[in-house]
Amino acid sequence: MTGEPVEEVLDRALHLCGGAPALVGHIGEGAGRGLGAVALRSGDRRVDLERTSAHGGPLLDAAVSAPSGVAAAEPPGGTGSAPAAGVVAVVAATVADLRRAVSLGSRLPRTHQVVVVVGSAAHHEPPLPAAPGLGQWRQLQEARVRRLGAAGHWACELYFLEPVDPGPALNAVADGAIGRPRGPAPTPAAALSGADAPSWLPGQARAVAAAPAGPVPLNRTTPLADVALRVGGAVHPRWEDDEVPALDRPASDELSWSAISGPEGPRRIRRASLGRGAPAQLPPVDERVVNPVGFVGEAGRRVGDLVARDGRPAVIAGNEVVARLPDSGAVTEVELARLRGLRAVRFGWSGHSGPLAAMRAVAGLAAGGVPLFTTQEAPAWAAPLGAELSTLLTSVTAEDLADQLCRERHSIALRRCALRTHSVSARWRTLGAHAGVVPAPEPRVSVLLCTRRPELVGFALEQIGRQRGVELEVVLALHGFGTDAPGVAGAVERFAAGGREITVYEADQDDVFGAVLNRAAARARGSVVAKMDDDDFYSPDYLADLLLARTYASADVVGCGPEFVYLEDIDRTVWRPGASERIIPHVSGGSLLTDRVVLEECGGFRPLARAVDTQLLLAVRGSGGRIYRTHAHNYLIRRRSSGHTWVEHHGYFLRNSLRQWPGRRPAGLPEEQAGPAGEGGGDAEGGAGSRGDRESEAV
Repeated sequence: MTGEPVEEVLDRALHLCGGAPALVGHIGEGAGRGLGAVALRSGDRRVDLERTSAHGGPLLDAAVSAPSGVAAAEPPGGTGSAPAAGVVAVVAATVADLRRAVSLGSRLPRTHQVVVVVGSAAHHEPPLPAAPGLGQWRQLQEARVRRLGAAGHWACELYFLEPVDPGPALNAVADGAIGRPRGPAPTPAAALSGADAPSWLPGQARAVAAAPAGPVPLNRTTPLADVALRVGGAVHPRWEDDEVPALDRPASDELSWSAISGPEGPRRIRRASLGRGAPAQLPPVDERVVNPVGFVGEAGRRVGDLVARDGRPAVIAGNEVVARLPDSGAVTEVELARLRGLRAVRFGWSGHSGPLAAMRAVAGLAAGGVPLFTTQEAPAWAAPLGAELSTLLTSVTAEDLADQLCRERHSIALRRCALRTHSVSARWRTLGAHAGVVPAPEPRVSVLLCTRRPELVGFALEQIGRQRGVELEVVLALHGFGTDAPGVAGAVERFAAGGREITVYEADQDDVFGAVLNRAAARARGSVVAKMDDDDFYSPDYLADLLLARTYASADVVGCGPEFVYLEDIDRTVWRPGASERIIPHVSGGSLLTDRVVLEECGGFRPLARAVDTQLLLAVRGSGGRIYRTHAHNYLIRRRSSGHTWVEHHGYFLRNSLRQWPGRRPAGLPEEQAGPAGEGGGDAEGGAGSRGDRESEAV
């Protein structure tokens, strides 16, 4: 990240900060190059945040500046009354790197100026920060966000009349690029110690620093964290905090090839707990930036190889170095963007710069949806990746991945496994359990199922009952009939016997569809609302995958595209690949998932007889919300020749399909996951029982 524009930004900030000292930090591969030309003054400090210990005093000398916030980073005997820094500037190679700097916020001094220079991928938004909600920025004097000369680099400059904590400001810039978070924050609250510690909890301005021996800092009489994480150090001092437990994890240099292959190797491996079933020993993947967003379905023919080049991980294709990964192996959004055009990436378990770098690279590429494969069984030291992920990596070949459908299926399986196992939220739930801290509950999904067809109630509830990996309830709206209709009461009883809650609402047949949905939503108790249709097919991972996308895409509404369609009249399934894993104006009406608060802020569903899905999407877009289309391999739309609000003849789907199969195929997923092929398929009647009356449209 070199060139005059970056230097100009920093020189301007230093010129405006007066006589107060400045802190210029850099983080990420190459972020510090060229900063030597910046004219620092006496008392200013240039800091490599990558190698700065996450415990101890503030990053400016204690005699010069005060710690941020309460006593989180205050040195022993400090008063917290020292003057603020003139400027805190952070130069980050990527948004992923910036999010790690956010977790060092408790050590950054309060300041009048916050300057961020950051690189980002093409699919990110401009890093426009949003002000915090407690009036902290009422003294904001000037804000500038501009693209620098180098492609993908941005500068954000914030100037205040009174000093502010820079940690939340850094977080606001990062969120500007990737969106405000959706879903619960990682829990439990953590205190960090060690240079590698921010990699375990990126993007958390509330993370506090702790000394290696403790204790965790207090806010009055309450600890600022529920668990402490100490990363690195051959011998940790005795932990002195009786109220907050501490967990120890190895630093990256403790798991080098020489370290684990020498005489002390077995001891080091035991100390690192690199045994079977130990994924919690591996630093997590930051799912907010390392994710499938931007996945390309129609990739080129080239297959890359993950190797060590000049001592660091790299992906090469032929003679071209497509992407160089950081020394740590931690993938960022920039490397993922460079790899999207490859058909796949092949790797072996030898020839890497280190075992930890190899595992982090594999976990990050898998979480990003890169079609990754190997022909070698995983060695014992790679056990933290998990048995499921290791099995997936050997389940395909380069020839298999030449097929677009197989390639996308493999990508979905990898990303699902990696995100559920190695994401920050998943890792901290495991760490909390290891420390004996009860984590916050997962979000509950309320499925709204509104139907006019009693003969399909059993089929629809069976589709919902097969959902796995998610806590859910059902609000069943019977539109124009009651539970005394044939088969309805039995279907409800069978669903309830499975242990999940169901609420039945009987609506008058004259009520319009939108009003019925709103009354159903009013009966829902979940923080997330999903709308499912009564005759479409949903795979068991459908809702869980939507929840994953809601988090990694920071989306207000998540849904699928109408890619897989079952033409019931001619008993044929077609695949029409479309844009997925990106922000897009439209998703299919039978696949909507949104936060309850988003539905309320948009005024709910409009009281219309049709097009309620389209109108909701328009309302979300009009309020500045984000609509995200994830993959469609969990969702199979059922079509008939007439009665649809989306009016197209069968010929339209046949002509525009990439692939066709006789009979009903379970979207893009293995047959055994779809349930019996005849479920509900032949029971729906035409006329009044057609899709048009099932009150939804594919958008």
